[in-house]
Amino acid sequence: MEIIMGNGVVRDKDNHFSKNQTFGQGIKSASQVIVSQVPKVIALGALDVSHEINVLEGAVGVDAFSLVDGYVGQRIYLLCNAVSTSCVITPANFTGGATITFNAVGDSVELIFSSGAWFVIGGNSYAVA
Repeated sequence: MEIIMGNGVVRDKDNHFSKNQTFGQGIKSASQVIVSQVPKVIALGALDVSHEINVLEGAVGVDAFSLVDGYVGQRIYLLCNAVSTSCVITPANFTGGATITFNAVGDSVELIFSSGAWFVIGGNSYAVA
């Protein structure tokens, strides 16, 4: 099933854009563009930058997560859904510190990628070190 948006852009039921489409200002996709707003649940390890929302499910002790660089203007939301001691996120490139730490369920942070690094633009009860 395809969905025709008001601007003529075609998306399928999974919110993926078909290839060879023009997205305003003359930007044209050469391949399929995938945009996911479905939360990705991560227990440990690398966060998924192809998902706008990552839900962190900490296990036991200090849980380590990594975040690779994104693309200019990309936003990502990180939410803590379960934590034993703390969830520590280490972005590859980060302005303002080296890590982001969640210590309780409900902690969150919103990041934007710009100028080669992630920047914090909002959140709840997170710590930057």
